[in-house]
Amino acid sequence: MLVLNKKHIINLYVWVDDALPKPSLAKTGRLSCLANSELITILIWNILTVKQRNLKDIYYWINLEYQSEFPHLPCYENFVKHCHRILPLMSKVLNDLLQSTSTVRIMDSTMLQVCKLVRADSHKTALNVADFGKNHQGWHYGFKLHASINLDRQLCGLALTPASYADSQQMPKILNQYANVAVDDGGYVSQCNEKAYL
Repeated sequence: MLVLNKKHIINLYVWVDDALPKPSLAKTGRLSCLANSELITILIWNILTVKQRNLKDIYYWINLEYQSEFPHLPCYENFVKHCHRILPLMSKVLNDLLQSTSTVRIMDSTMLQVCKLVRADSHKTALNVADFGKNHQGWHYGFKLHASINLDRQLCGLALTPASYADSQQMPKILNQYANVAVDDGGYVSQCNEKAYL
């Protein structure tokens, strides 16, 4: 297994930059301090290494540990705004990596909390987007991530929904016409899906 060290961030940047569509030269307005490929590299590198839990921690970690690699880091407020702007690009990169032609899929879901239940009524970050949901661990407030993988543990399909959405409703999003066999827990079983996929 490859052990990551600081020099590998350059390899990651080259891969991300090649994977992203080239920006149009006709775009007007002020240029960002960070290129889209640099910011996506930072966010992916965080997940692969230290796994900071929020954008503020990522920002100060990059500023402290990688100042020479990213000398033009913007202020924190602009960093957060740029992170929000590149969400469609990150989604495209992820979708390009999915093994969408795999014939055997294993499906499951997990809860992604945005805050503790006691703070759900006052939480504003995901207001009108997050919701309450329940699984075998109890009640949660936030989202639910649905995913399917193949036998080589490669991602084949992803769907992010409010926590209240039923697993069975997401099967069309994490399966496609190539899937011949789908293995799942009872949450994905419904009469509607049994008729659709038999």
